[in-house]
Amino acid sequence: MSGMNLYTSNRLEILTEKLAEVLSKPLLFPLQQEIVPVQRKGIERWVSMELAGHNGVRAESWVPL
Repeated sequence: MSGMNLYTSNRLEILTEKLAEVLSKPLLFPLQQEIVPVQRKGIERWVSMELAGHNGVRAESWVPL
């Protein structure tokens, strides 16, 4: 499936849990990347650490500012 999914919440913890769930499912193409835009560098680091905590490893996703 291609396209964009939008999830909303006022709690970042809830959003990262949902993101970890979405990213745990394999993509259609093995070399395809997930793109997760964030607003600040600190949020990028926090999201990366949370995803690694949920899924054990963070790979094949790009978190641009």
